[in-house]
Amino acid sequence: MKFLKLLVMAASVLAGTSANANLINFIDMADGTEWGESGFDLLSVGIMNVDATQNGTNAFAYLDRGNAGLGVCGQVNSQGKKGNSGRNQCSSGAGDDNITTGEALQFTFDVDVLISNIWFNNNHDHGFSTTPQDQVTIEAIDYNAVLGYAGDSNQYSTWFISAGDVFDVSFKNEQFYVSAIEFTAASKPGESNAVPVTGTLSLVGLGLAFVGGSRRRSKQTQ
Repeated sequence: MKFLKLLVMAASVLAGTSANANLINFIDMADGTEWGESGFDLLSVGIMNVDATQNGTNAFAYLDRGNAGLGVCGQVNSQGKKGNSGRNQCSSGAGDDNITTGEALQFTFDVDVLISNIWFNNNHDHGFSTTPQDQVTIEAIDYNAVLGYAGDSNQYSTWFISAGDVFDVSFKNEQFYVSAIEFTAASKPGESNAVPVTGTLSLVGLGLAFVGGSRRRSKQTQ
């Protein structure tokens, strides 16, 4: 048992030193001066890219100012670019700028990632209700909508997303914004000596097999 604990600790250290932990706070981005309120045909932040759809057609991923975060807009004044807050506003008549009926955000990544948390809010409207229960749809599964910000403990699940695959967040029965997302890269682009998440799990599995084999041999010699 002591050996197993040491093995798990070692694997955790390896994972921690080789992986990239990323926390993207969309509220801070929208309310700050570097990004600001803007719509993006493709929002790219490091290894993360975000597309938006509205009723099955292309839309704009939209950073909405005022304690909101990331939503969807059907049309902006001009194509969004970083730092162009005030020029790329959601056009009048294009609908709301949160995620509402028929809308979705599609996250892709340049490398394999483990998404460890995602947070939502509905601050520009009336909050989330439990009677009836407001929900969001993540990867085709419905989850109860819980008000949350980066750092709050409202973890829904974890998802392993391969490079280039789509992580889909969409409307279910109540409009919302994405407050933040947290993910860990399995390796840096071009870095060959990083220990992927799967490699770390394999290391733990190998250790479990070793412990099991040692116990069997011990019993046979008694």
